[in-house]
Amino acid sequence: MKQSSGINAEYGVTSVGPSQAYVGKTINTLYERFYGSNGYLNTTTKGSKLLEHLNNSGDPQCEFIFEDVKIVDMSNCDLRLRYIESIYLKLDKQNLNNQDWSIPLNII
Repeated sequence: MKQSSGINAEYGVTSVGPSQAYVGKTINTLYERFYGSNGYLNTTTKGSKLLEHLNNSGDPQCEFIFEDVKIVDMSNCDLRLRYIESIYLKLDKQNLNNQDWSIPLNII
């Protein structure tokens, strides 16, 4: 799974229920997306909601487990990944993401 790229993934932290997960897409490998130079869990990354949640939860049980990341879609097309991510963000109003879409959905 570390080498998976071109994916949409759902990931949470141990003390947060499944409907309280983050949704994100990456064209990089999963490992790079979480731990690389601009990764969600790199302490130098600015604006990482996952890192912010982990640091501010106040819950000693709150932790991220890489093996629990769930791949929900795969594609080698970044635009397709952005549309699928937007659909997940729109459908799952209880996720912890702070944006409403990856790309605007103009669906009637």
